[in-house]
Amino acid sequence: MMALPAHVSKKTGRPVMWRASRAEEYYVGSGRAGYQGRVKIGFRADGRITAVDMYIIQDSGATTGYTDYHNAGSCVSVLYQPLAMRWRGIPVLTNTPSKGPQRGPGENQMVPAIEPIIDKAARQLGLDRVAIRRINAPDSTGKIWDFRQKTLSPLTSAFQKEALDKGAVLFNWEEKKKTSGQRKGSKVIGVGVGQCYHGGGSSGFDGLVGIAPDGKLHVHNGVGNLGTYSYAGTARVAAEVLNYRWENCVIEYGNSSRHLPWNLGQYGSLTAFTESRTNFVAATDAKIKLLEIAAINLGGTPEDYTLADERVVSKSDPSKNLAYAKAARLAIELGGKYSGKELPKDINPITQRAASALAGTGLIGVSKDNIRRTASVPSLVSVFAQIELDLETGRFKILDLAAVADCGTVLHPQSFHHQ
Repeated sequence: MMALPAHVSKKTGRPVMWRASRAEEYYVGSGRAGYQGRVKIGFRADGRITAVDMYIIQDSGATTGYTDYHNAGSCVSVLYQPLAMRWRGIPVLTNTPSKGPQRGPGENQMVPAIEPIIDKAARQLGLDRVAIRRINAPDSTGKIWDFRQKTLSPLTSAFQKEALDKGAVLFNWEEKKKTSGQRKGSKVIGVGVGQCYHGGGSSGFDGLVGIAPDGKLHVHNGVGNLGTYSYAGTARVAAEVLNYRWENCVIEYGNSSRHLPWNLGQYGSLTAFTESRTNFVAATDAKIKLLEIAAINLGGTPEDYTLADERVVSKSDPSKNLAYAKAARLAIELGGKYSGKELPKDINPITQRAASALAGTGLIGVSKDNIRRTASVPSLVSVFAQIELDLETGRFKILDLAAVADCGTVLHPQSFHHQ
């Protein structure tokens, strides 16, 4: 549906906007990729998962659909770190509407199926429900099944054990679990703990920044605003690399007329990691050019200079410096790679067009995120809940809930607090 305005615009030669209500969005969207399956899990006496055997068949609709059946296997492999695992998933084409994510892709559809089995094992083994999860939780030496590479991939970092420990204290698990099963009339108290996982980011996309002749830093961010303000939080990475005051930064986002680079779509919890990297490499490219311009203008080599207070400053003689605004004007005069007239060969055509549109407007920093990523990035959460359930009506009330996220580096404390 989103392609239709572009097609109509090409046919008519006029700008076209498609407006849709929320109801219409659901109407033209996709259905949930439902699946059925079986799982068998083996445990040691101490609760360690020795083996998982899992088999899933997914209704993918009339297209290839979404890879929930793959993500289910990855989820189990990372959350429980089984010593051995056999995993089979089969998508089936059906004469039904296309299937896809309706809230988020794939991994956590599996959690409501597996977590009760972990509880069942804890009861049979006589173990605490937090303890059995902790013994199987991933740490930074953990692995995840990468269905794309068909191999076990290492994790960048994982602190799920610590998240479980913090959550247990925050929730007062030892006391609250004693209330589980207490009844008053038709109402019963339930206390539980659960975990979830989602992939945390990707690499290989492009970053684009520009320093204008007035000295302002323009961060061109290809992500939108889904309410988390990550388009702004990730832009701070560029400001930090270039030693910029945030008040002197302009974020360009929201539509292609602002000349945006090729970035990953803002979905699936991938934005912060992915776009932090793209803004980092673009700002690093701009930093290198600032140092080179200072050496050309003031003498010496780029290694003789550093960045401070929005100026390029000589390490040996701070009085010898170049304001960013002047460096931007010099970049326009120098042309070539400095002004965006010459671009890297490996950037996406979308980024090439965006950077070309900015050529000659200042100092242009543009780069593809080629920093080699050797491990998977897990986002991990532990959740504790106490509810009151009416056994006659099925109505439930959440009495208390505590969630602890292994969220990595906090980019923006206020945004983090809102989330």
